[in-house]
Parts: sequence; structure tokens; C-alpha cells
Amino acid sequence: MIAVRGGARRPVRFPVSMAVLCDSYGGAINKVASDATAFVHRANTKYSMQYYMQWDKPDASDAHLLAMRTLYDSMRPFVSGGCYVNYCDLDLGNGYAKAYWGDNLPRLMKIKAQVDPKNIFKHAQSVPLS
Repeated sequence: MIAVRGGARRPVRFPVSMAVLCDSYGGAINKVASDATAFVHRANTKYSMQYYMQWDKPDASDAHLLAMRTLYDSMRPFVSGGCYVNYCDLDLGNGYAKAYWGDNLPRLMKIKAQVDPKNIFKHAQSVPLS
């Protein structure tokens, strides 16, 4: 396994199963306007990438997550920064809402305030109230 960081290649020193899956966008996805639904990733979006890793030993989690974050960080200069909400990413921190919904976020927040003002339907990365 080779991890890439800043253009430098270096080996990851443990057995790991890692993949980057590319979901093709374009075609029918792009026939709908970006602001027509909550899903904003249309127009110039070519594909969505899913980073996947599997391991069996819980005590190896920190090392595996570090390897995944290294790969993820090495790809950041080459991607838009947008993310698909169904591929939840807790590493997005406070930037998750803009990454998931882009320019649709203010409209979604307004809808959220109208239909769920007490924020009953929530999770760590749901549409924020404010």
C-alpha cells in the first residue's frame, strides 16, 4: 500500500484494505438545476469519491484512520470540497453544512426552522437551525 502526501509517496507499514470508489455523475444528474433540490452537486461535478477502509483489529483503528486521513488530505488540492451528505464525514468539522448543501444551505435552514423549530430531527451533521 502506498499513501500519497504532498506529492511524496511513502509506504504504510501494516496490512490494510483501502479503496477510493468513484461514483460517476453527469448525465441525468446534471439535467436538474443545482437549486431545485437539496442535492447541490450537479453541473461541473464529474464524480463523487467514497474513501473506504477495512480492518479487523480494534487496536489498529488509530493507525488505520491516520492512513485514511493521509490519503484524504493528499486529495484535497484536487477536489471541490463539496461532499455528499449520505457519505457522512465527521472530519469536516463545522464546515460540513456548506460542504453538503453548498448554496442551498440558507434555503434548507429556512425550511428546517419552519418544519422543525425545536430541532427534534437531528444528528451530528443535520441541517442547522441557525
